[in-house]
Amino acid sequence: MPKRPIARVCPTCGSKEFTSCKPEGFVAFVNDRKCKECKTLYKMPTPVWAGLIFVIIGLAMLVGGLISLALLLRHPIPNPIGMAINSCVAAVGVLAMWHGSRAVFRPGKV
Repeated sequence: MPKRPIARVCPTCGSKEFTSCKPEGFVAFVNDRKCKECKTLYKMPTPVWAGLIFVIIGLAMLVGGLISLALLLRHPIPNPIGMAINSCVAAVGVLAMWHGSRAVFRPGKV
C-alpha cells in the first residue's frame, strides 16, 4: 500500500474541499482527508505542538531507561530481563525524540 502524501490542501489539484476518512497511520492527531474534486487521499502534517510532546516524552523515556539500566548494572547479579526492558524503553525514547524533532524542525513535511 503506497503511503499517502502529506499536505494541508489536496496535493494533486490544490482544492481545499475534503471529506474525512480513517487515518492510515498508527498515531494520528486528525483524520486523513479525501479530496472532493479528484478523490486523492492525503494526510495532514504532524502539528509542531505534538512534535514537542514527542520530544519531551522521548527524553523522559531515554533518561529513565538509562538510569534504570545503570542501577541494574550496579547490582552484583544484574537481571538480564530488566536490562532488556530498560534498553527497549530507552530505544523507544530515542525513536520518539527522532520523530518529534522531525515534526518541529520540518513542520508540514512529517
